[in-house]
Amino acid sequence: MKGFFQVCGRDWFPMYRRPFHLIKSIKEGNGKARGTCYKLYRYVCSEHARRWNDQKGRYDYSYKFLSGRLNILQEKTGLSKVGVMSAKSKLMDMKLLRVEDGQLQAVHDVDFSTLAGIDGAAAENIESAGLLSNSYFSVPKVSMVENIFCEKWSGTTALVYDSLCEEVNRRGTSIVRFDKVHFLPQFSRNTLKTALKTLDMDAATGGQETGTGFIQVRNDDATAKSIRGITIEMLDPGTSQPIDPAALSVTH
Repeated sequence: MKGFFQVCGRDWFPMYRRPFHLIKSIKEGNGKARGTCYKLYRYVCSEHARRWNDQKGRYDYSYKFLSGRLNILQEKTGLSKVGVMSAKSKLMDMKLLRVEDGQLQAVHDVDFSTLAGIDGAAAENIESAGLLSNSYFSVPKVSMVENIFCEKWSGTTALVYDSLCEEVNRRGTSIVRFDKVHFLPQFSRNTLKTALKTLDMDAATGGQETGTGFIQVRNDDATAKSIRGITIEMLDPGTSQPIDPAALSVTH
């Protein structure tokens, strides 16, 4: 089955479910370890995907390593030197990152090496058949642009957004409702609120956008004591506009 952002026609990269949930489960009180770990892991995953698609008309699924130079990792993630070093060490301890001769490789459960050398059409057929999709969900590549990922998003913000990506990939709809405002218990209420504000299209200051326009939060009617939920609409990541429902009529 196709992922949510594939159906929407947006470039995407795979986020692997097992590593994603392992990083997400790191206790929030453990300093900034969870956020920094995810920011580094997300960059490595996105970079691998970018290189897979650099081949003319082909997918280089056998590609494995990318530069582990500290200055490059700082530039691409927006993390400090200490942040990169601690995240790399933690991910290696968790066996989610492999380092060989200074090169980095994300560790996951999907064996793309079996697909090495196939053309794009064949790769698309394999993915559409659902042979790999249970191991990952799609995340839009535009969320990795420097002025968003490095400058405005923390690793925690990326984790919250990708949690929503996983949800819309599962449901096949751009609008999701949660029964509780605190719908991600892995994060404190304040942490979740801050992340959603960063992701939202917030026009509270004289019409000037203070968020990054990836979602629109609709707090349900707080005047009714029986209603404490929250509704979130995933916006088109390229335009910050609502996603055309017709695009989602394709079977996922």
